[in-house]
Amino acid sequence: MNIDEQLSELKAAWRDSPAPDVADLTRRVRRARLRSRFVVALEIVLTLVGVGVGVVLLKRDGWFAGAIGVLAILLSVWALHIGLAIRRRGRTAMTDTVSGQLGQLIANARTNLALVRAGYAACLVGVLFVGLVYGGSVLKLPGAPSDMLWRSVFALIYLGGFALVSHLYAGRVRRELERLRAIEASLEG
Repeated sequence: MNIDEQLSELKAAWRDSPAPDVADLTRRVRRARLRSRFVVALEIVLTLVGVGVGVVLLKRDGWFAGAIGVLAILLSVWALHIGLAIRRRGRTAMTDTVSGQLGQLIANARTNLALVRAGYAACLVGVLFVGLVYGGSVLKLPGAPSDMLWRSVFALIYLGGFALVSHLYAGRVRRELERLRAIEASLEG
């Protein structure tokens, strides 16, 4: 088969390919928005838990507990702020056109990738935080919790698991982004 025949087959396949399902795209956009709202609510709850832990630590005796309490509060609020800022930047208005909905889904995928990168940074900060608390425990600093070895190991396993799940999710989002860009390119071509 020569190049002209291959090109003719490719053109025929492109013409015969089904158009994107507008109803399906609309459902996907709405699901993505609902999922985002749920995740934001979860992040707010986790921030409140982090602030609560920080306040409890502030009330304990010893300067180290107070310092860790302040740090826990600051890190919790920082993580929420970063997540909300990334979402705000990637937000788009609802639209009923196919190209508009594709644009929304592409913007959502980019936002999700940015959130994964922020999650990696949060994991790194979490590891440093756990190391700081464990170090205070080992050095028996005033107000430091005692016997932090197993709690630290558990926290590090949790952070590692979160990073792994985030990495797997990022791969899925990248594949989805490629698929959406291919659909967008087929509409433009």
